[in-house]
Amino acid sequence: MDDKYNISKSRKPGTKQEVIQEQIEELVKRRDKISNPAEKQAVQAEIMKLFAQYERLKL
Repeated sequence: MDDKYNISKSRKPGTKQEVIQEQIEELVKRRDKISNPAEKQAVQAEIMKLFAQYERLKL
């Protein structure tokens, strides 16, 4: 029997690692849209900080 109410829900990140990964993905999208080099560099620095945290969590 088909369940017509079985709708897939958007999955919220559970672990801290998944939260950081989502933040990195959003920052990368934002960085790619920016044309100002100084602003782009600031966003890149934030991405690098989050990536370092992400790598430490993987260990």
